[in-house]
Amino acid sequence: MYVQEQLRRIGVRMDIAALDRSVVSQRYKENDFDSVSFSFNTSLLRTTQYSSIGYDNPQIFKLHEYARTAINPDEYYAIYRQIMAIHSQELPHTFLYPYVFFYAVRKNIRGLSSPFRADPIKYMEHLWIEEE
Repeated sequence: MYVQEQLRRIGVRMDIAALDRSVVSQRYKENDFDSVSFSFNTSLLRTTQYSSIGYDNPQIFKLHEYARTAINPDEYYAIYRQIMAIHSQELPHTFLYPYVFFYAVRKNIRGLSSPFRADPIKYMEHLWIEEE
């Protein structure tokens, strides 16, 4: 409903319908939608959820494997930027991220930036305290 309200503010009408995953997959395969939103777990993207929509790209699967084993968060996000570039060329959809996260951090904490270093938990090793 939050996303629906935000879209309404820019003139987009959205009807919300909860559908069984099999119905969503079938409509997705047939391009029978204006927009669809569903959540997914990045660890499942390699096989389960891609195959449920009939998508097969070995390069994407290989990149997901690299991301799964990436230790450095910057490397992880760089891999996902590559994945999203391929998605934007090959798949008939746009990823919308309706999740909103709020972080409260003292003003003397440095090292955070948006959008990729906005999470103080993931980037703790990049943070420092600036003396006031």
